Amino acid sequence: SVNFNSTTGMYKPEIDKRDPTKLLYPLQWIHTPKTGTSFANSLYAMSCGDDIKNVTWNDTMLEQHSVDSHINFHGASKECKLKWTHGEWLKPPGPPETFFMIGKHSFRNTSLPLESIFLSIREPASRMVSDAIWEKDLRNVVGSQEAFARMRASVRYERFSKLQTVMVLPETRQNASLLNDPTELKRYACEVTSKVAWVGLTEKFDCSVCLLHSMFQFINHPKETFNMRPARLSGFNVSEIGSMIRKDITLIDDILYGCAKTRFEHDIQNFAPHCC
Repeated sequence: SVNFNSTTGMYKPEIDKRDPTKLLYPLQWIHTPKTGTSFANSLYAMSCGDDIKNVTWNDTMLEQHSVDSHINFHGASKECKLKWTHGEWLKPPGPPETFFMIGKHSFRNTSLPLESIFLSIREPASRMVSDAIWEKDLRNVVGSQEAFARMRASVRYERFSKLQTVMVLPETRQNASLLNDPTELKRYACEVTSKVAWVGLTEKFDCSVCLLHSMFQFINHPKETFNMRPARLSGFNVSEIGSMIRKDITLIDDILYGCAKTRFEHDIQNFAPHCC
């Protein structure tokens, strides 16, 4: 359960939620593309501590119990896997027996209580640039203007400007008019982000992991602050390209991001002022 603070307009998790065993399982991590696969290691340690509490962290065991490039944990027990579920897949990931579903991209499962949802969110323009680089759309480009032009020509350009919103608020898929109503969209987005179990921000990665530890006590994962899938952003002026994107289109994801950032800052103040 949660308490609503009328002064801050935020929902504060009950203090007993700091014990991960008291979370409402199964859980879902809404991992929208390019928001941080690396969060998986700390979420795994939080929910599946029994799997790693007696692990001797030699190279083999570390590999088995760390997220890989396919967002998989090969050493996860059956009991651990049952602690995580998903919504409709963004892309079908293949036979379910071959992977651990904690971090695969899926829409929010609306049958779950919001207290079972974990979110990773990223500043929208930065996320779009990171995706274009990851998909190799920006190979051999020279300068921000050419990079922006290449992104704008992509079929993913407009879709990615609102993808975080649609994945976290899947009702917008059936009611697209909600995306054109900023006031109602903000009300809905802030309500959802206020009630979820945890919000992590990609650009505040270390702070977000520290916050997770402060909200839900669990043992450290040796690679919880490692970048498991580094993007090659060097050579690109992400801020400059982002400014061009914002002049060209309305980033619907800005509304959700604003709500998520408010929730994150509130939790840092209340649970973990030492983290940032």
